Amino acid sequence: MLLHQDIELLTLSMDAVHFHLLGRFTDKKVNPKVGRAKKHAYFNLRDQGLAGGLWEDDSNVVPITDRQHQLHVFRYIGRHKDKGAWVWTFREGIYWPNSIGKRG
Repeated sequence: MLLHQDIELLTLSMDAVHFHLLGRFTDKKVNPKVGRAKKHAYFNLRDQGLAGGLWEDDSNVVPITDRQHQLHVFRYIGRHKDKGAWVWTFREGIYWPNSIGKRG
């Protein structure tokens, strides 16, 4: 869903409590795009057996100020893997693992 909205995604993490992403958006309409992506992810996970809710409704958008800030955020999101989150980076290509959604 994010790729279909012209977002250059660098990394993201998902767990039952948090959804973090780092990407370049083509315009300032970040919250609606992230909201659609979260909704899409929820329905994919529900179809795979997830019961109950997931994440909060609102998103906290923090613009990146410089390269050092970008690297800090990239590493911060990656560290969520240590807490059991599913983490993806641009290094893995554009297809999600089968446990998240179907390729195609």
